[in-house]
Amino acid sequence: MDTSAMGAKDVERMREAVQRFIRAFDTWLTTQRVQSDPRRSGRRPTVVTNEVSPAEEVVRLAEDVRRWAAEAADAVALVGEYMTPQHDPGFNAVREWESMHQRGTLIEPMDVEAVLHGTDERLKLVDARVRSGRMLFPVEDPSVLHPLVWNSRVAARWLLSEYQRVPEEAAGELHYQWARRFGFPKYPDGEGFWGSLLSDAPSHAGQPRLRV
Repeated sequence: MDTSAMGAKDVERMREAVQRFIRAFDTWLTTQRVQSDPRRSGRRPTVVTNEVSPAEEVVRLAEDVRRWAAEAADAVALVGEYMTPQHDPGFNAVREWESMHQRGTLIEPMDVEAVLHGTDERLKLVDARVRSGRMLFPVEDPSVLHPLVWNSRVAARWLLSEYQRVPEEAAGELHYQWARRFGFPKYPDGEGFWGSLLSDAPSHAGQPRLRV
């Protein structure tokens, strides 16, 4: 998404879309029964239509959500409020909200709500930057960054103009992702993590080795 030509009205329109989506989504949820799936197994839908809501009302309220979904999803993409590490980098929960009715879904209502509220908070920072006349992002399009980097605290640092913290936050996120993917049970310190990963000692549970 090209952000170089965005103005205050564009950001205001996005914030309105997010707010309207939140209200429509919350209203639609009153016609649904939530089936929480903490393990994100995808074995069953995470929402099913309840038995008391009239079918025509369910359809009407779902249409209200769809009306604002595209713009709200664009706002999520703009500020990078994606869901990680449980999901693939760049997974847009707002764009996928209807998948909650299907087996195989990896999201539930609280995920969508968390992404929406996080997006709204970041849009406030975007709005402040645009109104102050500063460049929206240090690059024209944040998608040039790897999602693992942008989805860390880097986005918030950039929007707050705390550029000196960006390298630290980016390195920390990559460190965490490496540790998670290699099966370390908790967030290790940098020296301990790489020392263990590159050690010549045999690997064992919770202590994998990286070999060339």
